[in-house]
Amino acid sequence: MSALFSGFRGRTEPRAAGAYDTMRLVILPQALRTVLPRIVNTFFGPLKDATLVTIVSVFNFPISF
Repeated sequence: MSALFSGFRGRTEPRAAGAYDTMRLVILPQALRTVLPRIVNTFFGPLKDATLVTIVSVFNFPISF
């Protein structure tokens, strides 16, 4: 995040963009592109595991009688 901030801050200075505008329009979208796949994988990982356990248990349920 600090690398993004320093690199893009230098590029937005000639446009006279304030710190808030730089953060809102330049840095946060780049940070979200970097972090969003990890957040989505963190959510869907346990969901996929739970789905797999449910499918396996449904198919093994009639066999156990």
